Amino acid sequence: MQQRAKGDGTVSAGPTKTKRSGRPVPLDPRTVEALREHRKQQREERRLWNEAYEDHGLVFTLENGTPLHPMPSPAVCAGNAVTGALGDTGGSGGTSAEPPDSEPSKSR
Repeated sequence: MQQRAKGDGTVSAGPTKTKRSGRPVPLDPRTVEALREHRKQQREERRLWNEAYEDHGLVFTLENGTPLHPMPSPAVCAGNAVTGALGDTGGSGGTSAEPPDSEPSKSR
């Protein structure tokens, strides 16, 4: 469990502010299934990006594994992380980018 914080134009990851912040959060079956599907999509993106994929151990990332910025652009908000997990927004909740050496996708 970690938090991402923005300060002085930089973004850092670190432990949560309190011990209680690291508690388990119950999820309904629909959310669990959405997260499983999201993970499958991330695995496919990792395969497509190959060595260019950046694994940061995060749930919601850009398609190449790069962490999302805490204050995303309006374009990212249109396909936000929650929507990305629950529906087809063309990525793992982030902006759409094409893997290196690939043809542009018609579905994005």
